Amino acid sequence: CSFFSFFGLCIGYLALAGWAVLSYPSRVVRMDGGQFLKRFRFLFYHFTVEHYFYSLVHTARSLALALLPVLLTSLPRLQLMIVQMAVVIALILQVRFFPWRSAPCNVLDAVLSFNLLLIITVGIMLGDKQAGDGATAQICLLVYLLCILIGVLGVGSFHGLRVLFPKKPFGAFVCHHKAGAGSMARWLKTELGAKVTQAVFLDSDNLTDLKQLLSHVRNSHVLILLLTASVWSRP
Repeated sequence: CSFFSFFGLCIGYLALAGWAVLSYPSRVVRMDGGQFLKRFRFLFYHFTVEHYFYSLVHTARSLALALLPVLLTSLPRLQLMIVQMAVVIALILQVRFFPWRSAPCNVLDAVLSFNLLLIITVGIMLGDKQAGDGATAQICLLVYLLCILIGVLGVGSFHGLRVLFPKKPFGAFVCHHKAGAGSMARWLKTELGAKVTQAVFLDSDNLTDLKQLLSHVRNSHVLILLLTASVWSRP
């Protein structure tokens, strides 16, 4: 039963994820590409479009961390070495590509991987019977874990204050039709910039990522809509 569970659930899931990643470039351009993305959104929606393949790396790393302690119980040194290799390879790829859609998730993933490597290294030191500095390693690990706890509490408090007392970066968001009011929007931003302390959002100046457009609207105090021709029907 455990044999079929292992290959049916663990290896089967990894094979399905690999097939989805390999099929991604050809499937998304087809007529049913939307259905494919919706079906495998648990794999791709956490990562950027350019780095869709990292979903397979993330899945393989998680599977290795879960299965190796079970499969190699009689070979602890080999187990730790392979786990370290899996974490290091995933960490190198993660730092190289920054695949997560959210920047804080990229930083958090790198920090957690580094912490895992450090804990594994200290565990190897504590497992060495011949070493005489076991107490020192324990104290260092305890201090490090306390630093992690303090850091988590600090970051959580900071983001909690930002949620409770949000500060919007833009004082106004100028929405306009490019052909009908491009120059007028530029003039309006110049005039507003001389009268308000916060920045005024204009897409030609401030928009660097189209996916963040609605986020910029949400982070603006005032939405200014220039009601010129075609503003309701064309971008």
